[in-house]
This record gives sequence, structure tokens and C-alpha cells, in this order.
Amino acid sequence: MSRDTMTPTVEKKLQDLRTLLEVAQAMTGVRQLQPLLELIVASATRLVDADRTSLFLLEPDGSLWTRVAQDSTDIRLPPGFGIAGLVARTGETVAIADAYEDPRFSHDVDLKTGYRTRSILCVPLVTPSGNVVGVIEAMNKKGDVPFDADDEESLRALGSHAALALETQRLLDGELKRERMESEIELARKIQENLRPRSLPELPGLRLAAWQETAEKTGGDYYDVMEAPLGSLDLLVCDVSGHGLASTVLMSAARAYLRALHLVESNPWKLVEKLNRLISPDIPDDAFATLVVCRIGPGGEACYVSAGHLPPLVYRPREKAFDQLEETDLVLGFSPSTTFRAHQIDPLEPGDLVVLATDGLYEAASPSGVLWGLDAVKEAIVAAAHEGAHGVIESLRAGVFGHSEKLYLADDITLLVAEKL
Repeated sequence: MSRDTMTPTVEKKLQDLRTLLEVAQAMTGVRQLQPLLELIVASATRLVDADRTSLFLLEPDGSLWTRVAQDSTDIRLPPGFGIAGLVARTGETVAIADAYEDPRFSHDVDLKTGYRTRSILCVPLVTPSGNVVGVIEAMNKKGDVPFDADDEESLRALGSHAALALETQRLLDGELKRERMESEIELARKIQENLRPRSLPELPGLRLAAWQETAEKTGGDYYDVMEAPLGSLDLLVCDVSGHGLASTVLMSAARAYLRALHLVESNPWKLVEKLNRLISPDIPDDAFATLVVCRIGPGGEACYVSAGHLPPLVYRPREKAFDQLEETDLVLGFSPSTTFRAHQIDPLEPGDLVVLATDGLYEAASPSGVLWGLDAVKEAIVAAAHEGAHGVIESLRAGVFGHSEKLYLADDITLLVAEKL
């Protein structure tokens, strides 16, 4: 058939096919969401000769959002609302010749935008796996005539190409985000490794051991041991809420402040107060940090300061009992003016153990969701007390991994154990 003998209908179909091929080819070259959406809307308008077109994307809660609309109006529709909501819910095309005569049409959007809708052609965007990811809604075919069967066929075909392009873009975007996240996590992991003490200092009459396990490749836990006045040692464990790079950055700031303050402040409770004043502006409203500082002297004298952190577990093998230490103050960052107190611990005798831990130890869950708990932690300490600090670390490590089956840790775990010799 020559061009001269083609009917207008056949010529229009061929033109639509060429347009679809051009658009499909163009979509494959677009790697960003917004330009892709704009291309889809412009192509749909031209393909069915509409006055204007909107593209709604389906949100996780079932609502629809016009990421691109030719009247520049940002519209959010609740689940199932209007023609677009109906199409998103059923996955079926809807064509309406006179919107105001159709009970399924809602006038609300027209009232909001000032637009007068007459005819509508709305098609779902369905991925090859059968998932509806949005809808294209063309309105008011030019010439003041309804959209016809050819328009439906063309817009459905465009919708299929658009859904595939959107799904591809989503996968590419997810891959890029995953790569960025992995890069951030690796950076944070290196930062955290560099912040850990390279070795634990020695104090005559005291043996130290430490262990740390992160819920992700990096977390917000931090421990340190620093020399204090009169031959004492300060044992510190800090727990910043959350995981990932943000927690690691906040944790590194806390460490830097503590190291600097420790050079000029000899009182542990004043150390924590000054740290709190410095770090409070750095802690977001939806985050917090806890800290425990335990000072142990060469003769076994000891005290602790807690900023919302679990008090030390002090086990006395001779009495076969734990000290009842429960006092704690507010978390870091709650208020810059928070005051903190030092709480005395009875002098340590040979064989006594001091265990500092983050709450990830107690809250490690089994596959059925049962938390390991304080009683199980104490049992693991008692079982290995005769093996000293390193034995207690191994007992707690084996116990928490046995309970959780090491399938998933919801929070970081940090342990710092001191054994009086």
C-alpha cells in the first residue's frame, strides 16, 4: 500500500506506532526519574491528542501522587479516590466520554485546580511482573470529542513501555543507593576501627578485656580506657542510637571531646557534664547517646558515672553475688544543663569483676523474638568468673550468639571487663 492510497485511519495508526517506537527508544536512554516522567507525560499527550495529561505514581500506602502534571498542580489522592484511584486499584483502563455525567468521577480536583474536565482516558502502568506502579490520565481530547478505541490501545501500549522504564529506573536507582550506602558503611567502618583502642593499658592489680560486635558493618558503640589521676584508670562505654555513618560520626565526636576533656578534668562527673554541654548541639532531636564511666584505682577503690547507661555489673565471686547498682542520670543531649553524679562502688577484692556493656547484649533476640535478658547475662558471668576477664568475655560472646543463633543482631554489642587481681 502506497502512502497515496492509505486511509487517514491507517496513516494515524502508523504514525502512532512510530511515536511509540521513538518514545520507547528514548525511555531506554533516560537514567533519572524526573526527566523520565516528563518524557512519558509529554509523549502521552501527543499520542492521544489530549489537552493535558497527569502521571500518578502509586505510593506504598496506596495513595497516588502526581509527580508530573502539565498544569503544575501537585495532587495527592487517597487510596481508591477518583478515576485514577479506581484504575490503580483494579488495574483496568477507564474511558469516560462525559466526566460530569459519570458517578465515578470526583469534582474535587476540578474545584481545586479550576480546570473543567470533559473526557478522560486513564490507563494503569503495569510492570511485566503484574504490579501496578501508577496511572496515566489523559483529559479532554482535542476537538471536543471522546477518546476512542485507538487512543485506548495506544495509551495502553505507552503505559506498558512506561511501566517497564520506571521499573528499570527504580532498580538502577536502588543499585546506586546500595553502592553509595556500602561506600558510606565502609568509610564508617574504617573510622570506627581507627577509634578503637589499639591496646588496653595495664594497671598493676587489674586485667582488662574487651569485645565489640556491630549490628551492621558499623555502629554507634564506642569504648575506651584512659589513665586517670593517682594511678587510676577510667573505663568508658558509649552507645549512640542508630547505626551507619551518622552514628559513627556522632560517636567519633564524643570520643574526640572525651579525649580532650580528660586531659584537663580530673573529676569523672564533671567530665561527663562538660561532655554533655559540648555534644548536646550535635545530637539530633530523634537521637540520643548514653555513656558510663567507671574509675578504678590501684587499690581497688571504684566509682561510676552514668548518663542514661546501664550501671556496671560488679560480681563478687567470694560472696557469689552482684552489687546492686541501679542509679543513673539522664542521657547525653537531653539538656545541656543536666547535672551528673559519681556513685561509689565498694572496694574491689581479688577476683572481683566489673562488666560494662551496651544494651545490645541484653536485648539480643532469639529467632522467636525472646530477649537474652539480664538474668542470662549474669549467669554467663558467674559461669566463667573463675576464668577471669577474658573467660567472661568468651562466655558472654558464646552465650549471646547461642541465644540469637547469630542470625541477626538488632543492636551493636560492646563489652569491657575489668578483673581485680
